[in-house]
Amino acid sequence: WVQSWNFKVDLTLVNNGYEGLLRIGQLRPDVVVTDLMMPGMDGFQLVRSLKSPNLGFDSLKLVVVSALSRQDIQNRGGLPEGVDIFEKPIPFDRIEAIVLHEVQHLTASRARALAEAELANNLLIEI
Repeated sequence: WVQSWNFKVDLTLVNNGYEGLLRIGQLRPDVVVTDLMMPGMDGFQLVRSLKSPNLGFDSLKLVVVSALSRQDIQNRGGLPEGVDIFEKPIPFDRIEAIVLHEVQHLTASRARALAEAELANNLLIEI
């Protein structure tokens, strides 16, 4: 489904939350889309782990897609603030919009950081 998007996406698929947590730690993605119902470590544990303080994933955008209703999710302890939740069927157009927004935001932030670093280098060279 991401092949039809008008921007490049590196997509990595995993089979469970534990494998997802490992891959997220290795790849450090900008956006994670996950289901809640998975074998082993489920999506609830995955999301809560990623949103734990001081793990370095504060800026990670999390999107949950689940067959569970919002009430079912709340009955299971809910999810941390800032996690986008969608009920199945998967709303690919809405997920694309979220990912595109994150790409644009990160691109702008990284461009500002590069410009600031270049300015600092120029100041150091000119002194």
